[in-house]
This record gives sequence, C-alpha cells and structure tokens, in this order.
Amino acid sequence: MLDRIGSVVHWLGFLTTLLVGYVLFTETGPSEPFWIKLILTIVPNTAAWVVAYILGGSRGFFPFGE
Repeated sequence: MLDRIGSVVHWLGFLTTLLVGYVLFTETGPSEPFWIKLILTIVPNTAAWVVAYILGGSRGFFPFGE
C-alpha cells in the first residue's frame, strides 16, 4: 500500500518537474542562468523521489523503467 502511494507521489513530482521545466525554459523575459533553471526544474522530482524512497524502499530516480 505504501509502495503504491510512493509511486503516485513520484509520478506527481515527475509531472510537476515537466511543467516547471516547460515554464522556466520557455519564458521570454529577463531570466536566470541556465544552471539555476536546471536546479529549480529537478527539485519537484527529487523531493517526490525522497518521499517515495521513504515510503516504498529503493527505487530509480525516474518513476518509469525498472
């Protein structure tokens, strides 16, 4: 049960990462350096991966595969 909740959280974090990445990398105004955008983009997936790891044990960084 906890593993399934962890998978859902991980997928939500991954989808949020895609949305944040799209918004940050398609903005047209004055922007931050590339490395700041990259770090801000992977934060949701990393946080969701940590929660999924705590709930369900060892898993890959991306919710698909394995």
